[in-house]
Amino acid sequence: RRSHQFTGLINAIVKLLCNVQQKVGYCDKGLEYICLIFKELVFSRPLSFCYVSLANFIMVFGKCNVFVSKLCTSSQLMTIKSWKGVLHFTP
Repeated sequence: RRSHQFTGLINAIVKLLCNVQQKVGYCDKGLEYICLIFKELVFSRPLSFCYVSLANFIMVFGKCNVFVSKLCTSSQLMTIKSWKGVLHFTP
């Protein structure tokens, strides 16, 4: 696997998704797909060059309740909660 070949593509995908969310916004079904895309991007084990754009991705989409609820589905108690527009991590 040659991770460096996909770094630019991953960054471009993340920037595109963030720009659309900031300018237009996604519907609830779209946010479900965005969550699936985000999981695939993270599980692809990107190089550290992608961490800044992925962190920005979390900041942009972390304000969406649908995205946050789909991100952590294995726990009865949510690990990440959005409270007054700020992300909070619970034990």
